[in-house]
Parts: sequence; structure tokens; C-alpha cells
Amino acid sequence: MLASVPDEERELREIILVDAISASVASFDSLGKRLAREFPTQIPNKPRNLFQNIDGLNEVVEAGLSISLSQLVGSTEYSKIRYMFQVRHISTHNFGEIDDDFIKKTGCHASLKGSKPQVAPPDVEEFISLVETLGIALRDRLRGCA
Repeated sequence: MLASVPDEERELREIILVDAISASVASFDSLGKRLAREFPTQIPNKPRNLFQNIDGLNEVVEAGLSISLSQLVGSTEYSKIRYMFQVRHISTHNFGEIDDDFIKKTGCHASLKGSKPQVAPPDVEEFISLVETLGIALRDRLRGCA
């Protein structure tokens, strides 16, 4: 799809990529709601939208399953997931501009404050695959504990 978008339409490319990230997070959130219904003792209904907050989800999973999300997918992969969740967050809540919270959570350089994170199509493709892998691993882990 992005191959058909002319290079001079950089802003349009960025919107398409961010939309793909947002759609992936929304799908992961839908999975989370289903898992919360299926495994209410391990995945609470509150806070709402837990599966949109990867750090909050990690805390819940560590407390309930004694395993971290990074153990389910690998630390490098988890860092990539976490970064993209933050990209989605600032895109949704901060006009896509890097703020102090983004810098704190991702470890990016403070000089990037006020700019937009650069995301390439391969990064988004990898993110989609990693979110799928994480969702499957978490579901399988929950089913193994039930």
C-alpha cells in the first residue's frame, strides 16, 4: 500500500503507519478484553484498557503469572513493542510529538522532545508480528495456568 504513496506525500505515509500501529494496539486490546473474561482471576477488568498500557499490563502479568512480558517474547522484542505502544500513545494523546514521558519510557534522547518519532514500514510490520506473537504467548501461558 505505501509503495503507491508518492515520496513527496511523507505526511500521508506517516499517518498510514501510525494508523497501522493504532489498529494493532486496538486488536491487542480486544484480545485483552476477551482474555479478561476467560481468565478473570489472572487478568482484571480494571483498569480499563489495560492492554493499551503495556507497562501496566506487564505489572499485572508479573503479579498474576509470575512472568514478565519480556520473558514471553524476549527482551529486545519487548522493547520494540513497548516503543511502538508509546508511539501510539503520543500519536493519540499528544499530536504525535515526543514529550518528557515518551523520553522517560523509551530512553530516546531528550533533544528529540517536540519532534515526531520516525517510524519506517519495516518497523511497523515487525511490530504487528511481535504483537501477534505476544498475544499468542500470553494466551497460551494463561491457558497453561488455568
